[in-house]
Amino acid sequence: MPALLSLSSVYNAILFYFAFGETIAHMHVLGMVVMTVGVVLLGFESGSDEKALGNEEILEESAKNGLIAMIYGVTAPSFFTIKAYAIRKYDSYKAWDLGIDALIFEYICYVIMYAVYVSISGFDLEDFFYGQVIGILFLVGKLTLTLAYAEGPGGPVGTLAVT
Repeated sequence: MPALLSLSSVYNAILFYFAFGETIAHMHVLGMVVMTVGVVLLGFESGSDEKALGNEEILEESAKNGLIAMIYGVTAPSFFTIKAYAIRKYDSYKAWDLGIDALIFEYICYVIMYAVYVSISGFDLEDFFYGQVIGILFLVGKLTLTLAYAEGPGGPVGTLAVT
């Protein structure tokens, strides 16, 4: 899935060129290409399953799941691009505020998913602790990316976001 989401850097670069006249240096383009190719190669490696060879049912299921992943992977980057466009376009709505608002909604969804997880697997204090630490790291990372979209070139920021 990260390999497919790496398209967001391409979408960002194209949209930011037409919407804001933003051009990026050749080294940024080269960096985007290298990072995107690396993510795609890692995605292909993680998707290979030697046990499925020779088993038609598993291969059909894998093909169906692969098609669903491709559909989501091609459309999901457009949502990231729309968010990046909104951050840059509506400068009266500060990037910091947008980042906080988006994270509030996102973390409400995470709490709902965690409640379902706890109802199925039971509460584990260690899992809860690790979840809090990871949540804080994600919060800092996502706020930093939001501020980077507001101030920096869209294409390279999008590439960094999916690696």
